[in-house]
Amino acid sequence: HSQAKDIWIKTLGLMHQETATSYNNMGYAYFQNGQYAEADEALVKAVDIREKILGPNHPDKAWSHSFLGSVLAAMGDTTAALEHHREELRIRKKALRENHPYTATPYYRIADIKATLNEFEDSHKNHEKALEIRMSASPSGVHPDVADSYFGISRLLLLEHKYNKREGVLTNGL
Repeated sequence: HSQAKDIWIKTLGLMHQETATSYNNMGYAYFQNGQYAEADEALVKAVDIREKILGPNHPDKAWSHSFLGSVLAAMGDTTAALEHHREELRIRKKALRENHPYTATPYYRIADIKATLNEFEDSHKNHEKALEIRMSASPSGVHPDVADSYFGISRLLLLEHKYNKREGVLTNGL
């Protein structure tokens, strides 16, 4: 990814979508390898470039915020992670629509962070919204994202020690 970024900068310049995409991909690769500081640096560059060339509401900018939020959550900076996932949600709602399947993802991530902060009521609201969106995108309810939402709710119930409710949720996810 680093070599591709260097080529894009030499041929197209720093302020180009392909350069931003290279920074985004580098950030994601660093994240996958547990190199969070490097991921953070690359993703901040991707967000900055995309903001300048695409504007504040482009869906590609939402992807960079999504990855950056995940990196910051892994680093333990839940406040900054929430800010980035909220910005991801704002962009997705504006650029796509409220019930677009991609809009469910930031709700899900916000719910997970809220759960780690023991803000269970907010976590439930966000998980339920993600599930609602995913169900509307797959009316049969048979889709891996729907199952993932059920498992997210199940994890939350486990954190709350609500074991008796958990079994029904797990069954729905299967």
